[in-house]
Amino acid sequence: MQTENTPSATLNPRQIRGQETRERLLQEAEKGFAARGFYGTSLRDIGRQLGMPNASLLHHFASKGAIYGAVLERIGESLEAAYVQASEAGLPPYGRVLALADAIIEWAERQPRYAQIVMRELLDNVGRAEHVDRWAFGDVLHRMAELVEEASVGKYSRPDAMLFLFHMIGSISYFQAGLPTLAGVTSRSEAELAAAYHLEIRDYLGRALGAD
Repeated sequence: MQTENTPSATLNPRQIRGQETRERLLQEAEKGFAARGFYGTSLRDIGRQLGMPNASLLHHFASKGAIYGAVLERIGESLEAAYVQASEAGLPPYGRVLALADAIIEWAERQPRYAQIVMRELLDNVGRAEHVDRWAFGDVLHRMAELVEEASVGKYSRPDAMLFLFHMIGSISYFQAGLPTLAGVTSRSEAELAAAYHLEIRDYLGRALGAD
């Protein structure tokens, strides 16, 4: 039986078109969720940009919530890739945390909408907190926290690993979202500011971990 994950070479033209439409739908949904959040984006908003009625959208996903869940799943997979990149870097524990920061900075630069959605999700999710045990980012955050715990090597500092991650990912996401504004305010290029920020956050992370 063929599924959505079946290689495209084995799909018929109708199935290929279905996959392409689903991808376009998710990309358009990402734009809306990044700009206006879950509650500020309607099925009609997404469909209008695609020239599709709500019924066509619901052919691919059962609800707006299902679309949002698929977007969060994609973001979770991208964060998982950042974690794998850092954890398999062949570095000592402290170096793996810095590699994780580098990977997340690269993630935010490559997928700025993802960074914006993460920020909005942390605000929007308050109303769904009773279901947070099934949060799309939960598993990967726990694995990232293990890297942080292994790297807490200073004599005095023992950071709470999960809070450390929230600070790190939140800072990186906020910086990426605000970079155009910051460039305008400071009259510095985005590239210059990004390079300076990269150095700053590495220094802050080292201090937070209590590295000797």
